[in-house]
Amino acid sequence: MGLPRTFVGFSSTDLHYYRLMLAWKQNEHIDFNFADCQLEQEIDSDNESYIKRKCRERINLAGSFISLIGTDRLAS
Repeated sequence: MGLPRTFVGFSSTDLHYYRLMLAWKQNEHIDFNFADCQLEQEIDSDNESYIKRKCRERINLAGSFISLIGTDRLAS
């Protein structure tokens, strides 16, 4: 049986943390793995409803959701 599909939510300022997760996954010396269920390509639209619908479709395919919360989200 394969790994549960995982959707990782993050802001553009936290892209480096997502890429770090991918590097951990590829490193044979780190016991970290997940079945990535991200969008296959960036959504080129300003239509909020369309963007939410496309994200929701991928999230609904996932068995797990990880939310990366960077320091920019802590400031008020």
